[in-house]
Amino acid sequence: MIVGRHVIADLSGCPPELLLDEDWLNKTFSEALGRVGATVITLSSYKFPGEGGVTGLFLLSESHASYHTYPEYTYIAIDIFTCGSCDPEQALEFVSRQLKANVWECKSLRRQIPSSSAAWTPASSGTVCNL
Repeated sequence: MIVGRHVIADLSGCPPELLLDEDWLNKTFSEALGRVGATVITLSSYKFPGEGGVTGLFLLSESHASYHTYPEYTYIAIDIFTCGSCDPEQALEFVSRQLKANVWECKSLRRQIPSSSAAWTPASSGTVCNL
């Protein structure tokens, strides 16, 4: 039984000034999550000193989302897990466009309750996203 969808993404080529802007990142992720019907319960973020990046965590009624930026590499790591009718790939697509990412890789996983006869097969559990 599938209980949710989980998207894990690596985006690069993003403008460093966006990856340093904690408020902008939190607003952008909040908007993306709201657009797909997710409900943010709480948000916690931290801007590392100087030119360090930002980490943000969103606790959702539908599960969670997080990001970690590395402005020195124009890179952001994103993790969005939702259950119900929320589409994490749509949220990721919105964020990717806002971040002006020019290179990305992502995996989309179906989170499911394993059957008693299920074998561990990590290679078959994910598919590449086509954004």
